[in-house]
Amino acid sequence: GAAFLGSSLFDVREAFASAADQAAASAGFAIGDVEIEGVSEARAAEVRAEIVPEGRRSLLSLDPYEVRTRVESLDWVQSAEVRRLWPSTLVVKVERRQAYARWQEDGEISVIDYNGERLLAERAADHADLPLVIGRGAGPAAESLLIALENLPELRARLKALVRVGDRRWNVE
Repeated sequence: GAAFLGSSLFDVREAFASAADQAAASAGFAIGDVEIEGVSEARAAEVRAEIVPEGRRSLLSLDPYEVRTRVESLDWVQSAEVRRLWPSTLVVKVERRQAYARWQEDGEISVIDYNGERLLAERAADHADLPLVIGRGAGPAAESLLIALENLPELRARLKALVRVGDRRWNVE
């Protein structure tokens, strides 16, 4: 029938899902309050933009696992927890990835987490207190050395930079 009308099964399924969503919202299951925990202001707005798919308005049509996946796709999010509180509240708890060090590679400085992954949303200038690791591959390789330096607070306080040499050793400045 869908093919005969010049449409596709996807369009029919989408129309049905939209109608069911509208009916659920009218029955009192509309998304009324969205509580975002763990972040505030601009970051909360980014999370809020990832929550509700276009055109959806009811809590029934919202899949918490899909919402969690979309929120965790933000580069600064470590993990997310999504809960529906009936009839109309959605709670999203977000844990941010923590800045662990600054990494200088090819003249550019970026902020990295403890896994050595870049935090693209963070500016290095805002984290001048973090240790600096320098060199190709230094970011991902620095975790064990930085953890070891946590046990040596006097040395870490005097640390200027950790320089990766030849992808095999470190110079401590």
